[in-house]
Amino acid sequence: MQFDAQRAPAPKTGTAAKAATLALRFRHDWLPQWLARVGDPVGGGVFDALDAQGRPDPLADKTVLTQARMLFTLAHLAMLTEDNATLVQAAARQYGVLARYRKGNGLYCRALTHAGQPTGRVADGLARSYDQSFVLLALATWARLSPSAVLDREIADCLAAIDRHLTDPATGLLIEDDGVSDPAAPDAPLRSQNPHMHLYEAYLQAHEMACGETGIDWLARAADLRALALRHFFDAQSGSIREWVAPDLSQAPGDAGLRREPGHQYEWAWLLNREADFSGDGRLRGIAAKLCAFADRHGIATDGPLAGAALDAITPAGAVLENNLLLWPQTEAIKAFAIRHSAGEAAMGARAQALFILMCERWFEGGLWRNQLAPDASVLWPETLTRLVYHLVLALTEGVRAGLWPGKNTADYQQKGERC
Repeated sequence: MQFDAQRAPAPKTGTAAKAATLALRFRHDWLPQWLARVGDPVGGGVFDALDAQGRPDPLADKTVLTQARMLFTLAHLAMLTEDNATLVQAAARQYGVLARYRKGNGLYCRALTHAGQPTGRVADGLARSYDQSFVLLALATWARLSPSAVLDREIADCLAAIDRHLTDPATGLLIEDDGVSDPAAPDAPLRSQNPHMHLYEAYLQAHEMACGETGIDWLARAADLRALALRHFFDAQSGSIREWVAPDLSQAPGDAGLRREPGHQYEWAWLLNREADFSGDGRLRGIAAKLCAFADRHGIATDGPLAGAALDAITPAGAVLENNLLLWPQTEAIKAFAIRHSAGEAAMGARAQALFILMCERWFEGGLWRNQLAPDASVLWPETLTRLVYHLVLALTEGVRAGLWPGKNTADYQQKGERC
């Protein structure tokens, strides 16, 4: 698979030069090699994971989350690549695979067998609000490359199904899945911020990609959802985002109510800045700054071989709940640092470059990435999870946009497709 060979002038020495070299290696070597491994030539789509030796389990089930994220990733990369025919073809095939998960009501089931059949498990037949957010993200991005009335209807149907089947009419918050009959019942699942954050992301992406062709005011929907989510999940006292609240919207019990994930503080900050770019609402940058300040203060490892990396979970008071280090929070921190660098915040560019280098050197090995490390950098979770490539590619993109390493800028979205 070929990627564009465009290269911005790289710095000659130091951290910036090393980050530039690794960014080019990721895009031109690691990513194409991994894409060649992860595709399923028999069942179609992509495998959910590769083991520590880079081998898939050909009989493992496949989740709609992984397939949707891959469609987004392929379409996103195609818009940032000069010779993109191979990527567009791969995205078209991935779009066809995603259709297998579609239910009759406009939603998409959680998982299918490797051959694309129902697994027979009730949980796999459910539509989760978290998953639907990524379906919408993927469809909106693919629609920029392959616009059609059929795809517009699929997007509208997915949106209507989320409103109809996955939204609590009493509060407007998302319901965990379409199997929950009473989201406020004491035994109902905890209310999670995560699907709200990613549906917010999907709305912002649809605004950028669709540019009004579907007749939906995506930016207004994003603003409404963001305001609702922050009302219930933003902890103003600590300046952090809660992971969960109880079904009745009170504080969740135990560690669940205390849990703050640094990766999500940075991810929300990135999205708030993105909305601010679109809408001109500078107030959102103030909230983003509070989230980053909280994560900077409490959520970064301060010693050991992974010093400078984002921890998995902390409390609002800054106590460490989980001092292990997943891969994805590193990508979200890089994205937030890159935006802060673009806004003129001192040292953020160097910080993004240093974390990118640390991520490549510690989490990557032999063209694969490890999902989770211990504080001493030993591997706790060696699988290469396919769904994480979405995080990695967006981190790479944000670094390019901020001028921290070479590549094709996301502003070139405006030069692709026929929608704008």
